[in-house]
Amino acid sequence: METQRENQDIEPINLDQELDLSESSFDDTGKKRKRTSVVWQHFEEKSFCGEVKAVCNHCKARLASGSTVGTSSLLSHVRTCPVLRTKKKSPVITGDGSIKHGAYSFDEGNARKELAYMIILHEYPLSMVDHLGFKRFCNSLQPLFKVISRSTIKRDIMKVFECEKGETMKLLQMNKSKIAITTDMWK
Repeated sequence: METQRENQDIEPINLDQELDLSESSFDDTGKKRKRTSVVWQHFEEKSFCGEVKAVCNHCKARLASGSTVGTSSLLSHVRTCPVLRTKKKSPVITGDGSIKHGAYSFDEGNARKELAYMIILHEYPLSMVDHLGFKRFCNSLQPLFKVISRSTIKRDIMKVFECEKGETMKLLQMNKSKIAITTDMWK
């Protein structure tokens, strides 16, 4: 009677269920051993339908794994992984101006915003985005960045202007004193 009750509590096994085996693996004698290859920082070993596979942490690709397979195919995948190809190990400049080394993933929206800020800050002509040299330079830095047209950069600059105008108006409204604004125009 007790064994029937215990059997009722056991859930059926789903053959597609992923079993996490990434902490360690078993050698031929059945003893646990640690993974020593650096490739295991990018993979988890899981069992699918009775087969052990290495699953890429980035693109979720399943590759052959086990004690007899080795890690050369996994290392080859890390070199060609489509998700890792868009990430680079390069310095990143933080908001306070310091440089942080680490993983970088390309954000086209941020690149367009920074291009708009650069044009505003240095008063470059909008036509610079049409120059062949500028296009080649951008492509050499980041091939995924599609250089935009003059009208698109103008719209981006106007968005920055509207945002900054709103922030300035908030600051002026919070100020309790009187403000005088003058300009000099030289030609």
